Amino acid sequence: MRSIDTFRITSHLLDVRDLSIRSITVNGKVVDFRIAPNVYTFFGSKMTVYLPLEFQEEGRELSIVVFYSTSPEATALQWMKKEQTANQKAPYLFSQCQAIHARSIVPCMDTPSVKSTYEAQVTVPTGLTCLMSAIGEGSKGDEEFTTFFFKQPVPIPSYLIAIVLLDVRDLSIRSITVNGKVVDFRIAPNVYTFFGSKMTVYLPLEFQEEGRELSIVVFYSTSPEATALQWMKKEQTADQKAPYLFSQCQAIHARVAVWAEPSIVDKAHWEFSETEDILACAEEIAGKYIWGRFFKSKPIKASVGSFFYAMKKFCRVAVWAEPSIVDKAHWEFSETEDILACAEEIAGKYIWGRYDMVCLPPSFPFGGMENPCLTFLTPTLIAGDRSLVSVIAHEIAHSWSGNLVTNSSWEHFWLNEGFTMFIERKICGRLVSEDYRQFMAFNGWTNNLIPAVYEQFTPTHQFTKLIQDHTNVDPDVAFSCVPYEKGSALLFYLEQKLEIFEDYLRDYINTFAHKAIDSFQWKKHLHEYFADKKDILKTVDFDAWFYAVGMPPEKPKYGETMVVACEGLFKQWIGADENKATKITVDIYKSMQPLQQIEFISQLWQHEPPLEHWKLEALNNLYKLNDSENCEIVLNWIRLCVKAKWEPIIEKALKFVTSQGRLKYCRPVYRDLTAWPAARSRARDAYIKTRSSMHPITAEMIAKDLHMRHSTHTVCF
Repeated sequence: MRSIDTFRITSHLLDVRDLSIRSITVNGKVVDFRIAPNVYTFFGSKMTVYLPLEFQEEGRELSIVVFYSTSPEATALQWMKKEQTANQKAPYLFSQCQAIHARSIVPCMDTPSVKSTYEAQVTVPTGLTCLMSAIGEGSKGDEEFTTFFFKQPVPIPSYLIAIVLLDVRDLSIRSITVNGKVVDFRIAPNVYTFFGSKMTVYLPLEFQEEGRELSIVVFYSTSPEATALQWMKKEQTADQKAPYLFSQCQAIHARVAVWAEPSIVDKAHWEFSETEDILACAEEIAGKYIWGRFFKSKPIKASVGSFFYAMKKFCRVAVWAEPSIVDKAHWEFSETEDILACAEEIAGKYIWGRYDMVCLPPSFPFGGMENPCLTFLTPTLIAGDRSLVSVIAHEIAHSWSGNLVTNSSWEHFWLNEGFTMFIERKICGRLVSEDYRQFMAFNGWTNNLIPAVYEQFTPTHQFTKLIQDHTNVDPDVAFSCVPYEKGSALLFYLEQKLEIFEDYLRDYINTFAHKAIDSFQWKKHLHEYFADKKDILKTVDFDAWFYAVGMPPEKPKYGETMVVACEGLFKQWIGADENKATKITVDIYKSMQPLQQIEFISQLWQHEPPLEHWKLEALNNLYKLNDSENCEIVLNWIRLCVKAKWEPIIEKALKFVTSQGRLKYCRPVYRDLTAWPAARSRARDAYIKTRSSMHPITAEMIAKDLHMRHSTHTVCF
């Protein structure tokens, strides 16, 4: 850690949690330190690094080096055995530092109000790939270990430090150099295994210029199963005197000679003696034969079965995943560059360089995590129809709101998430339609905010405020969609009153870029920017928006063009008897956008009294809801059925919550099941059986919902 103290200080304070500190040096000198545990164990401990007198002068540049090791219980990390991964071939590691978990992997000022650059060297067993929330600067290694190098030149808060370690092996590629420089590469298996894999070689910026001559050297070894080669023991040959090797990459001949084992060479020579005539005839038809005899003077394309590399010039987007899902993930997220370009039109230039995505194992607790240069994504987004890629728009929007302009504390979390939700919907409105943006905002109010206020909390709960008091509170416990939706609703409401808003949005980002701010700084800037609209701003009750519990004081006027079809189908089913239900066709449902289908099912779930069981069976038979690959549809369908106490859904619900760990899905379903006596014990048993494979955050939050003690953490409920 490097710092320049702008005034005289005697010590540095750092956050730590479950770290084993061996020693600390300042500018090479061993110094004293003290660790003081917090009475609230989720905060970890305060580590004081004492500065010797000679290092206390104002303006002195300090290099503080902490020699430490992490704990197996580090709350920021999930270590997965190979059996827990999709491929089941190698262990897997990923981090989740938001909100205050970075302190469990690195001593730091673990607050969003402090930003810093970082560089990292990570050594891993050769064959595994390491990625971080930074720009990769190559790797080097040997047969046993490989070291990856990273640099993040843009200051970021500690919660955006991220690391993932995964197995993407298919071929035994040790390293690749371009013009002598070690570079990064990625191997993506094809769903059709006979095609082998695609290897992407990433070119450093200095090698991307047009017309640049490149020398790409791949250090690799073949596999005993190489399909182009046949290795023969001497007993398998005609002469049985020596082993034999031959390749078959495609039909190949030489000009013109015949090689064979001695016992058959004469027969072969006679059999193929007219080859020169055939070759000459071919030249008359197609032109001069250019390949010489044995030396190939022209570059050739490797045939099917070989490995190859692919590179898109100036491409800043890539998808990483385990081999078994990488192709699905690549297809699902293939429109990311378009989303990123659209975001730039709204928010300004993307400054982070690359936008890589990692599709993590199912236990990842969030839809996405906006780590700079390396967004983490849940595989629950892979619906097969790109219907859930709004999450990509959300994480991309964080490149400006959150990562560039950051909330100064988690009490003002809405500045991160409310702005991001607002920009996400702006992006989707540009890419789809303004009606779609309006519908997304409407959906957020009805299907996210209302359930959070009335189910997850209560309308009088302190965590339904926009600005919250987190004194001695674990931010994970306070986490909900309230900052997302209430914050977005405030911005939507202001846009409707002030009208011209995107220019303001860009000015806000430019004004506070690289800074951490609170709600009062935001409000001051808003009034300064719209100084000519003071009368309008006076009509906004900011105190009620900031501090009132429950729903917002005003509801924006959402366009409901896309809601009409949902309500029409909803009324059909609510008013149908068993005879009328048989006459409802699948056509209207199939013509809807996935978000409309979700809204339709949500309306059924909100209806009182709960639906009759025969109606649930009819819905499932017609729309195949149990078979949907869209997790948002599955979530709402399960909640609809559990509310109606339809017992056939219990098995589906348990499989849903144990096959993935996204908090948005697991927590409401576990809560619903626990409230149903017929399902309560099975839900608790399922949790106990699977909690060891859950992410620590997921395990702890669900334990709270189930009123159980989660034994691997110091915070108990």
